[in-house]
Formats: sequence, structure tokens, C-alpha cells
Amino acid sequence: MVWYLVPDEEGTGDGGHVGFLDPTPRNLRRFSDCDPPLYDALGEIVEDDDRSVRAVRERGVLPRGRAFYEASLSFASMPGIGREAKERRLERRKAWAWDALAASRGCDLVFADPDNGLEVEGKKPHTKRGPKHAYFDELRPYLDRGQSLVVFQSRDRTSVEHQMQERLSQVHDQLGRMFALFHRPYAGRSFFVVPSEAHWQTLYEGVVRLARHRCWSEQFTLYGPEGPE
Repeated sequence: MVWYLVPDEEGTGDGGHVGFLDPTPRNLRRFSDCDPPLYDALGEIVEDDDRSVRAVRERGVLPRGRAFYEASLSFASMPGIGREAKERRLERRKAWAWDALAASRGCDLVFADPDNGLEVEGKKPHTKRGPKHAYFDELRPYLDRGQSLVVFQSRDRTSVEHQMQERLSQVHDQLGRMFALFHRPYAGRSFFVVPSEAHWQTLYEGVVRLARHRCWSEQFTLYGPEGPE
């Protein structure tokens, strides 16, 4: 788990989608029935007001033995104007990316979780909002050493189909053969999966089963090599 942690922002509404944890009959059927231990673990974190990456790591949200990289990526204390400031910020970001690579060495699968998702045109990695995005040159080294990659992507203001097709093409061109899962509830989120050759069949068969599962199928759409299911 490579968390692109940035400072908390007040007044944005980020992280507000926790209504699915209200134990209503609909939520229990739609969400809890998919994975009761996961649902309960998330509910306890929210109830205890302990919402943090540390809590995810320590409180059984994910199976034990997972590697976490949770160093903050922020330029808050650094100058932002001028060539030297830009170079210092890029050096800091490069060091952060190399530390993330070191922390995930030996892992078969790396999940990169940027705040907003993949890089977008006009947002440079050294700018104030740059840390909210994962850049392709930071992601390729995982693939180069034979690891598989999953990258989080938030919904933009275009239609789902437009964003998914545009991003699928972009990720394919930049990182290689891949597929994606679109999570439909609330604002919608995507997960782009770029498997290594060694993991391709296992990962693709796994997401196909998830997308066809009696419970998870209500939430996920698979955008495979041949389009959505």
C-alpha cells in the first residue's frame, strides 16, 4: 500500500461518504453482506473517530503481512516560486518515490492510492496540488521489476464512460496492458489494474469473479481488455 498522504483539508467534504456504515437493512444487504469483517472493521474506525492510515494498518481492515508506505508527500513548508524552489520540490518528491519503492520491494502487488488519482494535464508534480496525483514515471519502476500495480482514480466532471475510456487508453499507452474496476456507489471511483505477465491470469480471473458476485456485482463494473461487463 503506497499512500500518497497529503495534509488534511478543511471544508472540502472529502471523506464524507460514510453513510454506507449506517446499519440499515439496505446497507447491511448491499455492503455488509459482501464482506462482514471488513464492514465491521471500517464501522469501528468511524465510530471511534480514529480515521487514519494507521488505523487501517493496525485494526484489521486488511489481512496481516501487508507492507505500508505512509510518509507524507507535501511541499507545505517549502518555497514555491522560482527555479530553485521547483528543483528542491522535485528532489523531495523523487526521494519520496524512491522510499516508496524500497518499502514495497518483494511485494507481488502494489496499490498506489493518490488523493485524486493519476496525473492530469496542467498539474505538474512540484505544484501545490501535485502530491494529489500519481505520475506515470513514478509508477513504471514497479512494473519494471515485475510487480503488478493497482492505481486509485477519483471521478472527474465528465461522464463515466468518457472518463473510463480516456483513462483506459492513457494507462494502456503509458503502462501497458490492463483493465479496470469502476465502483458505482456515491460519486464513483475507479481502480486501474496493470498486471505483470506472471500475475495476469490470476488477477483478471479474480476481478471477473468479483464483478459477477451476487453482492459485489451491484457495486462494480469491470472494464476489461474488451470493454465493460
